[in-house]
This record gives sequence, structure tokens and C-alpha cells, in this order.
Amino acid sequence: MAFKLGLDAKRAFNNHSGLGVYSRSLIEYLEKNVPNLDIILFTPKKKIWQSSLLTVTNIFGALWRSFFIYFDLVKHKIDVYHGLAGELPFFIPSSVKTIVTIHDLLFLQFPNDYPWIDRLIYNIKAKYACKNADSIIAISEVTKKNIIDFYNISSEKISVIPNAVPILPILSDEKPHPKDYIICISSFLGRKNQDILVKAFQRIADQVSFDLVFIGSGKRLNLVKDLAIKTKYSDRIHFLTELNDSEKINYLNHCLFSVYPSQCEGFGIPILESFQMNKPIILSDTPIHREVAADGGLYFIQNSIEDLAEKMIQVNSGALQYPIEKAQSRLKSFEGSKLYPHILDIYYSLVNVV
Repeated sequence: MAFKLGLDAKRAFNNHSGLGVYSRSLIEYLEKNVPNLDIILFTPKKKIWQSSLLTVTNIFGALWRSFFIYFDLVKHKIDVYHGLAGELPFFIPSSVKTIVTIHDLLFLQFPNDYPWIDRLIYNIKAKYACKNADSIIAISEVTKKNIIDFYNISSEKISVIPNAVPILPILSDEKPHPKDYIICISSFLGRKNQDILVKAFQRIADQVSFDLVFIGSGKRLNLVKDLAIKTKYSDRIHFLTELNDSEKINYLNHCLFSVYPSQCEGFGIPILESFQMNKPIILSDTPIHREVAADGGLYFIQNSIEDLAEKMIQVNSGALQYPIEKAQSRLKSFEGSKLYPHILDIYYSLVNVV
């Protein structure tokens, strides 16, 4: 029995990282490995990506995506609709089975990182999707627990299917920075905690020769920059905000090691990217980082400038060894070929296809 699958592809067509990576990766897997599956993509517009799959667009943007898409779902006789980015349309035909992927509920856990209007909209959409979806995918056990705690959703309705290892761009042999350096790839929000990395680097800068490179953007970028400028090592702390995926991975490929001091994540793609590049990654000791990196990561006590500084010294000197075999073993568990069939099984179960 064949069925028609509708995918909310807005992020796939319009976002470089995060939700965009997740959406494109799943779509490309389904197109390549399930050729008999009838897939239709729905997006208000197409900006950064192209697909050979049938794609439905609409000039009314968010209004169409949340409400008027109802008529297109009827027109194209969609059987299963998957909201890839944490939301579902508010009006959907009763014949359509729905599944939603929830990436995180960080807007509820760290409200200061989001404008109040964004928090309100995100909460309305996520709560509605969780309450009304026939099935929910959480990308981590931590996210599953948050869905249960915040929205009182039955655990039986939620399947934990992590993010897959991202597809790497073509790498360059050219070193992008003249000196040795360590790297932090992250948006600049309060919970991302770049402040303590600047302070830890300041403590050890006289003992090491490497620079510190930040890659990312966000509302706290200027605050972290100001903190760096006030140190006497400001010429060794660099901020890069306009890099494409290839440039970002090239920086990662040539670094000594990476640091991810975030207090909490929905998942943590930079962990997998570091593993792919065989680079040690120093992580704040949090449940989500332990869930993703397991014994392949190197951990410092959360929010401890002293412990982070000590771990950076130890990794740089070789006193703390990168568990490369454990990291590579962990990486294999996030291969798309192992994870995406579980999503396909959910689709089949919703339309009673064996």
C-alpha cells in the first residue's frame, strides 16, 4: 500500500544550519533510499536549497503554513504530514495522520534568551503540536523528558530518534588561520556560556601559544566581544560571523581542539562535527552532552572557569588524552542509515503499512 507523505520543508529551503540540516538530511535520505515513497515538500519560499521532489510554495508565508495549507493537503491527498521543525498546521484534514519532531523546549527553560513574543509563539505552536500530533519524535532523551514535564504528554507517544551525523562539505587543505588555535562554534545566547571560555582563556593565555576563535552570531555577540576586548589578550581572540558551512568545517578541521561550554542544548551538532574531524571536544558536564558524546567527550565542571582552564591546559599538553576510538564508536551510532529507518517505521505505522 503506497501513501503520500507531506513534509514541512520551510527550514530545509531557508536555514543553513540546525533545523535546516535536520530537514535536508532526512529528505535526501528518503528520496535516495525509499524511491517508491510519494513525497511532497511544502514551503512558503525557496532560498538556499533546491530539490527535485514536487514542492508546493505559497506567497502567504507563515499564514499559509499554519492555516491555509489545509487546502493543499486536501488537493495533494496527503496521508501523513511530518512537521520537521517543531510545529504543525492549526487546521489539518481529519484524514491526515501527523507527526512532529521536537528539537528542544529551550525557550521555556531559558526565557531570557528569547524575546517575549517569540517565546509566546514558540510555546503555542509546540504545545499544540505535541497535544495534537499522532506521534512525536524527540531528538534526545533530555528533550523527551522536557516534553513530558512541560506539556504533560504520555511517554508512549514519544519516540527518541537523535539527529544524524551531518554530511560534511568538501574540505580544504589550506589552514584558515596563521597560528594554532582552538575553536568554539555556537550561536551567542546566554545559555551558550561563551563568557566563561573567554575568562578561562585569559587565565591560561600566558601558558599557551594558541589563539581562541569563535564562530557564530547572536544577540550576545557584542557582549562577549566587549569582554574579550577588555582582556590584554584581545588580539588573540577572534570572532567570525559570516562563514558558510564549508568555511566553518575548514576551521574545525585545522584547530587543535574545540570547546562547547553551553549550559543546555536540545542535542549538540558541534559534538558530532568535532568527532567527524577527529578533534577533541571539551564539554560542560551536562545531561545532554553526556547523552550525545558519552565517553567520547572531555568534560569540565559546568560554569567552572577554573576547571575549564585546567582542562584546556591538559588537552593542549597531552596530559588529558582524546578518546578517539570511543568518539568514533559513538559517531557510528548517529549514522542516518541507522536512525532514519525508525522514522520511516513511524510513517508506516500511522497508515497501517507493514
